[in-house]
Amino acid sequence: MPPRRRTRGETPPIPGDENTPGGIAEALGRIVQQLTAALPGSRTDFTMERAKRHGAYSFSHAPDAMDAQNWLNKMEKVFTQIHCPEDRKVGLAVDFLDGVAFDWWAFTSRDLENDGPITWEQFKEHFTERYYGTAIRDRMKYEFLHLQKGDMTVTEFEQRFTQLAQFVPDLVATERERIYRFVDGLGGKYCEQLTGVPFSDYAEVVNAALRLETMYMSGVRPRDVGGPSQGPSKKAASTSRTGSSAGLGLSTFRGDSDEFFRKVGPAGPFWS
Repeated sequence: MPPRRRTRGETPPIPGDENTPGGIAEALGRIVQQLTAALPGSRTDFTMERAKRHGAYSFSHAPDAMDAQNWLNKMEKVFTQIHCPEDRKVGLAVDFLDGVAFDWWAFTSRDLENDGPITWEQFKEHFTERYYGTAIRDRMKYEFLHLQKGDMTVTEFEQRFTQLAQFVPDLVATERERIYRFVDGLGGKYCEQLTGVPFSDYAEVVNAALRLETMYMSGVRPRDVGGPSQGPSKKAASTSRTGSSAGLGLSTFRGDSDEFFRKVGPAGPFWS
């Protein structure tokens, strides 16, 4: 059907005019967008209420650097869960700042806003500098490098190891580096048993350490690979002086960690 011809003197339609078919469609589109944004769980709902449902919480101060890091980690997790776009992250995070933390950001952001919209990376940079600056990060690095299991349980040691690792990402940049530093920090008989075993990932070596702990708590001693336990014999003394893995010569073993425990553990249902 050909378009209707305007009569003489008729005013041409104004683009975007809500009285025109195109204008009505645009107006309806805006209404739909507004209604969609208001729906709970909407992909465009980036309100505090929705963020709280995913675990976001207010931040006013940090008695410890770990508290600040935990809050930052939680916000980034929430952003991922609600698919928050980059240009909305800073605003939503600031909504959760309270007390002295909000006062600090209000002062800090004045100069940043002169250079354009503040990015999330800029916010993180200033936040980390404020709550765990260079001096604190250096202290965390020192503690990480000297962290030893000592009297801690494997679980307690692993938790502290993971906490400190957040402040030294360059030292655990790969899975291999993370495994090495974890085993080194366990020290003693754990390090002797686990050094040289080709674990595929970090979770596997943690599980292996937990199983060793259970064995030691039960008063059971691991056996040498491929043979019965010989106690403090000449063979044990010999193997402790040879090979890259101290104590039991485990660096010669290559295979699955479960197979490793079946070989070095005592026969019977405890390890089967």
